[in-house]
Amino acid sequence: MIPGRRGRAVPWALYALVVLASFYPESLHPARMILYVGDPLESAYLMAWHAHQVLRDPLHLFDANYLYPVKAAVATTEHHLLQGLSLAPLTWLTGNPILVFNCAVALTGLLDAFAARKLALALGGGDVGSWAAGALSAFNTYNVHEAPRVHIMLHAFLALALLELLVLVRREEPGRAWRLAGWLLLAGLTANYHLLYGGVLLGMVLAATALVDPARAARTLGRLVLPLAAAALLFLPVTVVYYRMAKSQGFHRELPEGVDLGHYVSTAPGNLLYGAIGPQVQRQQKGPHFVGFAALALAAIGVAGSRRRDGSGLLPARLWSPAAALLAGVFVLLSLGRDIVAFGHRLGPGPYRLLYSFVPGFQYLRIPERFGLLAMLFVALLVAQGLTVLEAARLPVVAVVLAALVPIEHLSIATLATSVPVGEDVPPVYRWLATQPVHALAEVPTYGEHSFRRETWEMYYSTYHFKPIVHGYTAYPTRESVRLRECALGVPEEQALDCLESWRVDTLIVHYPPPGTSLRQNPALEELVGLPPHSFYRGIAAREADGSLQRLASFEGPRSRIPGGRDVAFRIVRPAAPGP
Repeated sequence: MIPGRRGRAVPWALYALVVLASFYPESLHPARMILYVGDPLESAYLMAWHAHQVLRDPLHLFDANYLYPVKAAVATTEHHLLQGLSLAPLTWLTGNPILVFNCAVALTGLLDAFAARKLALALGGGDVGSWAAGALSAFNTYNVHEAPRVHIMLHAFLALALLELLVLVRREEPGRAWRLAGWLLLAGLTANYHLLYGGVLLGMVLAATALVDPARAARTLGRLVLPLAAAALLFLPVTVVYYRMAKSQGFHRELPEGVDLGHYVSTAPGNLLYGAIGPQVQRQQKGPHFVGFAALALAAIGVAGSRRRDGSGLLPARLWSPAAALLAGVFVLLSLGRDIVAFGHRLGPGPYRLLYSFVPGFQYLRIPERFGLLAMLFVALLVAQGLTVLEAARLPVVAVVLAALVPIEHLSIATLATSVPVGEDVPPVYRWLATQPVHALAEVPTYGEHSFRRETWEMYYSTYHFKPIVHGYTAYPTRESVRLRECALGVPEEQALDCLESWRVDTLIVHYPPPGTSLRQNPALEELVGLPPHSFYRGIAAREADGSLQRLASFEGPRSRIPGGRDVAFRIVRPAAPGP
């Protein structure tokens, strides 16, 4: 152990190295690189929106410019409030949403590591073991997989809330109740998932306490009532916005599928040590949940070794280690969703059904497998215990080597990466839009209902003008957005233009490919714009010729939406209805 300030800096320096390795190549190109089109652009947009709106109209942070004409459009997805507001100064300083997003990912990894390490130290873990716990909790395969959804990746506040609850139960210090409520509030301002997951986690710990010492559990609950009520009151404005949106749109989820148990041995496709093993994984749902062979072995050592030692931590290791193993198992089962499925074989109904049926809020969540993040937190604590047992057995070198192996097992090279235009490379049409009177706009050719994840391009580019746009990717498509997407898909048909005009969409941006290039024969260009119907551009020319579309501006060259193509802005001018 290195004493003094230098010693305190060593864990953070090592975590920083793991950040660089875990998020390569984005970590080396943070100003313009993301993993793929979709969730990263949505996160970048939402953080940029909050930074923009907090200066313009802070009481209406949810009234975003996408999914026109929906009010409080942010309430159709996760809000990203904490990330957007805390990093707003960086947004104002750089004007680069991609850089801000990648900084959020890096800081989130460090926060997750800090929280898990702090919890492990409090439970009696040694320096080496606690460092490994932080590394595993923050940089395990599934948490890195969730980095495009940075709000989900940030689960540090749940670990800190758990620590405060354990101290409150053990020492009965009333001030800890207020700290717990504060961490839980921050978890809610990070992601709605974490607010609900935090309630389940803390509720389980309190229930376990009640089984052992009912009087102590009752006193703890009594001390929590007022702080939790205060936190709920502070979170009430967010709750009200989501409640109104859900009721007005009829939002609801069917009992969702989770992840196959086999995915807990699935690595990311670019895993450096093992390559791709286990069942096939996807970008979002049914992702890789690889626990790690070293982590499993160390966790087993931690559970077995805890029987013979109490340790010097907040709780005796012989008590908390088996409880942590049990909780890890419970959260794995919850992550399986409505049914327990192992390697394609259904074994029976899953316990997630109980949460869906009896706990308010779970009827709106669609990805149960995110409970795997909490499972990995408890595996990480057991890893810390296992390494501490090895150190106590006078095997410090073995402990250090295994601690290094824990995060190395999870390192992978991204098989996909996308460079995003930023700053001066952004198509000029979007900066031009910022100077124009626009009531609402649509961009064509567009993608369609089954590919609307790519409408995050329009969301991202709108951060350079913030005019209302009909496009947008969201967890809950609204009735209005579905209808306007149909209208945009129908352009240049007269009925489609009539539809857009009836919704007061007055501006149309048309993206042209380079001369002699067919979008239908170049699938690679489909990542940039949608696939147009046959005779699309001839139809646009016909509508311009008959006066239905009035050309406002044209921008062409290498910085066009389709490089080498052309971006043309039109005013939609439909003939007035004939009089009586």
